Amino acid sequence: DATLNEGTVYYDVRFFALVPGNEKEHLRLILNIEAQNKYNPGYSLMKRAIYYGARLISSQYGTEFEGSSYQKIKKVYSIWICTDVPKNRKNTINHYRMTEHYMVGKAVEKPANYDLINIVMLCLGDQKKKKANRILRLFSKILLSEGNAIEKKRFLEEEYGIKMTSDLGQEVDTMCNLSEGIEQRGIEKGI
Repeated sequence: DATLNEGTVYYDVRFFALVPGNEKEHLRLILNIEAQNKYNPGYSLMKRAIYYGARLISSQYGTEFEGSSYQKIKKVYSIWICTDVPKNRKNTINHYRMTEHYMVGKAVEKPANYDLINIVMLCLGDQKKKKANRILRLFSKILLSEGNAIEKKRFLEEEYGIKMTSDLGQEVDTMCNLSEGIEQRGIEKGI
């Protein structure tokens, strides 16, 4: 996402999703998924997430809407999967969004007109905890676990009922080989 005055932002994964709605129109969302190794990279990760959300809104000009057709702005979700988190953040999921607060009187605006930026922080932790939230346990096991591809495939099948097709099995193999290669390079660098 490049702009003349604000530079370029490289999102990890950015895509559109259609959510079934009424018969006339589906709800179209813009999703950004970020994998973040360090929760404290020297600045507020939350401020970066808000910036990304704002850029996802402003980048819709000229593609989703033009001129003053602001009603066409699509809702954005920026989902951050954080692996190296402080102890007080482990095994947590936080959702941030705009809300309305009545200051004087009670004039009500439709949430669809202001609730446009949503940020979700998934902070991973101990994948061995059986009582951990299912989504946190899944991501922790897949991304943080030292297990090999066979163990991770078995975990996905047995605990989540995810059938291992040949395509999905190859994806898990690729992911595990990539992480093992990164770990090996780190070991070599350390030695």
